[in-house]
Amino acid sequence: MIKIQPYILIITLTMSSCSGFDYFQAAPLIKNSLMGYKDINISEEFYDQQEYSFAKIKVGRSSPVILSLAFIKDGIYEWVSADEERIYTLNGKIIKTVGLDYNLNFLTGKNLPEFNDLPVSQSRLVELTNPSAMITQTAYIYEDLNAGIIYEDVKSSLLNWSYTNTYEIDLDSGLVKRSIQKIHPYLADFDIEFFYKF
Repeated sequence: MIKIQPYILIITLTMSSCSGFDYFQAAPLIKNSLMGYKDINISEEFYDQQEYSFAKIKVGRSSPVILSLAFIKDGIYEWVSADEERIYTLNGKIIKTVGLDYNLNFLTGKNLPEFNDLPVSQSRLVELTNPSAMITQTAYIYEDLNAGIIYEDVKSSLLNWSYTNTYEIDLDSGLVKRSIQKIHPYLADFDIEFFYKF
């Protein structure tokens, strides 16, 4: 069963109270909410036009956005959107966000281990916003070396919240080239593709 997001219904009803509202105006909005937005094709030409490394991020069925690499400090990559939203990654793992409706900040357990260090278990302390909370998580991290994928099974008993993140590794460079990560209980999965220009 397809569930219509409550905000779509509220927008539609609000717009219907306006005089001269055309119900056909709501159709693209509802379609995009149900079916998702068009993807951004990263062609060779698009890649060549970019001055810096960049990441394509899609949250759930939302429209994808491009974030440019602004800085690298102590192995932490800072990616910035056109709207000044910031995502910080360490070895491809999101460890902090700034400017989103729901943010997180890993205080401990930030690092994603290398293939030769797996499997491993981690305990971590994570700060969330909206609502403000400090939670502990346990993570079991393991790999499928043949596929070049690292899996991260995460549990937070306080929120009764569990999920699995995946990190697809480029075996030549050792860098994460794609990941699907859950960062906040109120946000859909972050589907991230990394494009490096070094």
